[in-house]
Amino acid sequence: MLPKNRYFFLSAPFLYLVAITLGIITGYSSIEALFDAASYVSEAFMNLLKLVSLPIMFLSIVTVSSGMENINVMATMGKKVIKYTLFTTVIAAAVALLLFILIDPAQGSQAIAQTVTDVPNYEGVMSEEVTSPFNERGVDNVAKSAIWSANEP
Repeated sequence: MLPKNRYFFLSAPFLYLVAITLGIITGYSSIEALFDAASYVSEAFMNLLKLVSLPIMFLSIVTVSSGMENINVMATMGKKVIKYTLFTTVIAAAVALLLFILIDPAQGSQAIAQTVTDVPNYEGVMSEEVTSPFNERGVDNVAKSAIWSANEP
């Protein structure tokens, strides 16, 4: 029985399910074309993510800090942000370590390395020149620049 919504196949949950299924199939198969396509898509996605994320972070910091009354309020907020960031980073690292231990991807990568021999080089498929101003400076420099810009008279 098909869902009543005729746009079900374009819904986010269905597309996530398709993407996860294709990822699992690609991971367990040894088809070179799938690895090449996955490599290209992941490189393009990461470059686009870098292109979008740092300007959003910069503008968010500028907007929030320019609305604060004095430097003490900004210092208090900064301490809360650092605590939250460290806490979530520790949790993310613990979850990643747990998944790494459970899944053991190193065992699978050895099998893939033995089956995939002649992989074409797609390096630079999506140029990093567009994102390089944000990549080279780093998140800390973007945050410092945002705070400095917000506090300009």
